Amino acid sequence: MKYKFLKFTLDTDKKGLYSNNQPIEIPKGHYDLLLFMLKNTGKMLSRSEIIDKVWQGKYVTENSIDQIISKLRKVLITANKEVSIKTVYGKGLMFVPEVTIFEENEKQKVPRNSAIKFTAFLVLVIMTVFLVYFAKNYQSSNNAKAQRSLLLIMSSANASTGKDESDQWLNQASGTFIDQLFTIADIAKLKKFKQKPKYLDRQQYINNQWQTSPDLKVVTSQLMFEDDLYTIELKIIDRLKHEKIQSFTHQSLSLAMIKSSQWLLNQVDQPKQAEKIVSMIPDDSYVVELYMRGLSSLEKGEIEKANNYFELCLSELPNFHLARLQMAKVKSAQGKPQESLALLDTLSNSLIFQQMEIEIESIRGDIYDTQGKYVEARDLYISVLEKYATKDSFQLDDMRYNLSQTYAALAEYDSALNELGFLQQKVDPSQNLELLAHVLQKQASILQHLGHIKKAQESALHSLEVFNQLEDLLGQAKLYITLARISTHQGDYAKSVDYLEQALIINRSLEYKLGVGATLNELIYVLMVKGEFDKAWQANVEMNKIALEIDYTAMLQISIQYSEDISRSQKKFKAAEIYLQEHLQLAKASRNKRSLLKNKLLAIDLYLDQERTNDILLLINGVQEYIDETKEIRLQPRINLHLARYNLLIDEVDKAISLLLLSKELAKSTEDGETIIEINNLLAQHYVDSNQAQKALSLLEDSLEYKPLSYPYLLIKSKANKMLGNYLKALDLANECKITSNQWWSIDDDVYLDKLKQSSNHIETNK
Repeated sequence: MKYKFLKFTLDTDKKGLYSNNQPIEIPKGHYDLLLFMLKNTGKMLSRSEIIDKVWQGKYVTENSIDQIISKLRKVLITANKEVSIKTVYGKGLMFVPEVTIFEENEKQKVPRNSAIKFTAFLVLVIMTVFLVYFAKNYQSSNNAKAQRSLLLIMSSANASTGKDESDQWLNQASGTFIDQLFTIADIAKLKKFKQKPKYLDRQQYINNQWQTSPDLKVVTSQLMFEDDLYTIELKIIDRLKHEKIQSFTHQSLSLAMIKSSQWLLNQVDQPKQAEKIVSMIPDDSYVVELYMRGLSSLEKGEIEKANNYFELCLSELPNFHLARLQMAKVKSAQGKPQESLALLDTLSNSLIFQQMEIEIESIRGDIYDTQGKYVEARDLYISVLEKYATKDSFQLDDMRYNLSQTYAALAEYDSALNELGFLQQKVDPSQNLELLAHVLQKQASILQHLGHIKKAQESALHSLEVFNQLEDLLGQAKLYITLARISTHQGDYAKSVDYLEQALIINRSLEYKLGVGATLNELIYVLMVKGEFDKAWQANVEMNKIALEIDYTAMLQISIQYSEDISRSQKKFKAAEIYLQEHLQLAKASRNKRSLLKNKLLAIDLYLDQERTNDILLLINGVQEYIDETKEIRLQPRINLHLARYNLLIDEVDKAISLLLLSKELAKSTEDGETIIEINNLLAQHYVDSNQAQKALSLLEDSLEYKPLSYPYLLIKSKANKMLGNYLKALDLANECKITSNQWWSIDDDVYLDKLKQSSNHIETNK
């Protein structure tokens, strides 16, 4: 089916948009939306209808649709100065231009939504036949040129045959250098071998890539030095095991690299790009050797040695741009961001290729993120993405993903979801399945933060499925943590522990300390909620040790947060105050909104547990401002719960009860089982204290569907039964609570149990 409008044709067979027979690159989400509008030209389409029909259940915001509409308008405005996609406030969108539809299997065109006269109809048929015939011939001759190969370039697994083992740097760096040349020249779509998980061997990884990317061609490079001659052997192999092998020998390393690169260009139908490649390879073989030694050192993690090699390169050849780019990466890795930024600024003044700018700004954005300069990073990413809006590259997709993470760090969650939704529509799973998996994982994490639990679960399970397909164990572990958070949010702690134990097994087996620490972070919270404070403290000590070993400030801050939380829960209030102040200092230093928010929440809990009312309203208002700004509605029921506790302390009982009942409905809307249980427990305790035992029991029954923990649920239920004169029932519940509530059970609870036993014995004796 072909839809003709203005000067454009949308071809559903080729799934492409054309103007004068020339393809116009638009992402999949843009294509799907345009096709839907063409099918419904002249009709008013609501945004909810568009989301339902085009995205079919996938998460997408109205703002994301607005961005896509804006970009479609920019494409269509070239043919028509008038607005093609009309927005009617409060109603939706309408596609205005007339559309003519051609059926591929019909000899005549079928007009729709137009009043073309019969004569014009015949003329257009003849023209269309001619144009289709011409387009097929023209397009077939140009498709091969336009199509870019999907490559995985790497060094051969074989060692160098040089007499000195130190010559192995040749082989290690050859594939990396060729990969860089093809990346900067933007000649092909390149998968990166450095993304290979350590636990997969080379062939396992390659076979896995062929399963997910059938069109992938694997290029291996082996570089040898013998008898004063450099020999580069290139091998290309596809999924069907078709091989092409060629060797190039020369006294000059530069010429050997040039000849091998030119041959590879011919194999991927890009011979005209040779000039780009040649311009990046220095004529001086000594400089090329220094550069490749630097690359080899980087691959082995020898940062200082790499720094020395790249400095020598630039002292010999100051305009060697690739060496300056690598030097900027090294300076960043050395913790010298200002030196790195200076090198990047110099590079920006002497740009040759577009892709070089993308590489430069990616490094700059990483530095800003590391420094906590999220606003600067956000603005930088947006600027580059807008500048290269029509360009299609893996590096830009990675930058958009980084932008979503920066938005999340700024608590701009809607914007983060927009970027992730855009990527979900755009990314071709057959070319970049890894990125899709991470997009879905990040989407699930943000949705859980915002309280959209069902959608979060869908994204998380989809992501887990993709990570399983990729055999990415670390990705699977990451997803188990996300699923554990969702289960914790729903109050299903047993399921949460199961997920976290699976994540720990993976991370420990891979000796991935950062992953172990991230898993312990979630596990400590669940252990605390269950009252297993000693286990929680031990896990926190381990996490603190990992944070110091890997020098991870954010993890150290979380560890201090848990030290405060555990101390407060055990009523060690002086220790909790010290940890709270230590946490505040780190939060201020990080300038992270969520860290400062967490400190406020910690302070509120501590003050309420001590029945202190000073400053609580100020802290609560601070949290409310954050919620209003970020739209993180998941926090609303919880801050309302804190406010209700404060109202009870100052004897504003009616206000507290109204707020709790309202908050319970909000918590139900976000499936926040934890908060619902806490609200029911607080209300039930209030009704017990007010001699309204039956009302308390009814509320506690409402908690059952959320799987409440035994403490204080069973204890409050025991007290309500005692009030109703059901002493033996009350004793059963109290005994069960003591057995199952771990360290939540206190000395005061023992006093209650002893009195209950005495009362029960007295009643039995009288009987």
